[in-house]
Amino acid sequence: MNVKVLAAGGGGPQSSAPAAALAALRDPAAPCTWIHAAASEEIFAALESFGLSDVAIRSLRSGPPERPRVEDYSDHAYVSLFAASTPTSIDDSVGAAVENKTEVEVEPEVGAEDRSSDPPDYLPPLQDIRAFLGANWLITVGEVDEADYLELCAHMERQVFSRERGASFLLFFFLEWAVGTLYPV
Repeated sequence: MNVKVLAAGGGGPQSSAPAAALAALRDPAAPCTWIHAAASEEIFAALESFGLSDVAIRSLRSGPPERPRVEDYSDHAYVSLFAASTPTSIDDSVGAAVENKTEVEVEPEVGAEDRSSDPPDYLPPLQDIRAFLGANWLITVGEVDEADYLELCAHMERQVFSRERGASFLLFFFLEWAVGTLYPV
């Protein structure tokens, strides 16, 4: 399993083996870098070898649900958060209607009470995401839709790397994206 790596001056998102991507972060001359991966045992082992908090790794291994929180360690911070994913169950037409801000015609069940004025009965699925912030890097672990990932990469290249901002801005824009998924416009 590879991780996705976005580094300042790196020419866009790249793919790398977890251990190699994390080892590159140890170089003091390494550019500001965002590494993203889906949760897996290989990722957990690489993060442990990299020296991130044992408590945070145990929490990551145990999986959801975890309450959103921030923990500060001597050389990195740990952030646990949620992002909403596009609804794929309940009824895809409802998800599409929310995106397009249209109403959906739904045939009532026989004998069901009229609830046409009620809001839709669905909640988008929540994705559990964990982030580790270092002096010049951000590592995120969790599910991020490919289109969202590419949009985030473009945004980070434009707003962080081109303006020579640090890793805290990578986290800021990642959190902004996550909150935006919870409150779509």
